[in-house]
Amino acid sequence: MLPPSGAGTTRREVLLKLRNLLERIKIDLMVAREVRAFNNKNCFVQATELVVDLFRQNEGWLKTT
Repeated sequence: MLPPSGAGTTRREVLLKLRNLLERIKIDLMVAREVRAFNNKNCFVQATELVVDLFRQNEGWLKTT
């Protein structure tokens, strides 16, 4: 989980933790695909696209801090 803002952490620290969390989610999605946890391929594709979009936004924020 991410710490609440103002809990003595910098914005960069929170964004780095978010990066790690998104990496774990990406790995979990790949494992879920391997064990056929999705009803159809489209569900996996949509979930992966959302994570990639969040990852890109997070990287953009990291570049500006």
